[in-house]
Amino acid sequence: MSTRISALGDWVRGHRGVVLGLVLLVAVLAFWRMIEPTYSDVRGAPAGTCYAENPIVASANKAGEVHLVAGTTQAQTVDCAKEHVWETAAVTSLPDAAGTAYGPDAVAAAAEAACVDAFAIYVGRPLEGSSLAVTARYPIKEEWGGRERRVVCLLVDPVAQSVTGSLRGANR
Repeated sequence: MSTRISALGDWVRGHRGVVLGLVLLVAVLAFWRMIEPTYSDVRGAPAGTCYAENPIVASANKAGEVHLVAGTTQAQTVDCAKEHVWETAAVTSLPDAAGTAYGPDAVAAAAEAACVDAFAIYVGRPLEGSSLAVTARYPIKEEWGGRERRVVCLLVDPVAQSVTGSLRGANR
């Protein structure tokens, strides 16, 4: 056993550059993992999840209104205590009563209604007259065909474009 350890020691001394390179590579990978942004699917995130970047163009939002969008699902998550652009107010599922055949207008209208209700509950005041806006992300036709029914209600401050701290109960 001591012969093996001695041989390993000799090999390491003879290959210091290789060993140092491997140690450095492991350190860099570990550091990268610590600072690497975390992305999540907005459809699976609970209410209160915040996003550092906008999954949908924030400038499309107007205070007190719902902006409807289909598609984008991945966004960089961040602690809500830090500056963020979006905050999930709710993720709800549309019932099949919205129609088993995909109708974009019907699905969009159901998504809008769901997010208006979710906004009032989450923020603590009605959307109408609010300084905030909500984006309703609803399923596209292909998702609907795969039984995807989730609507994501994302809050945004259309004027400031970012906020620090949660909007839950903000009454704005």
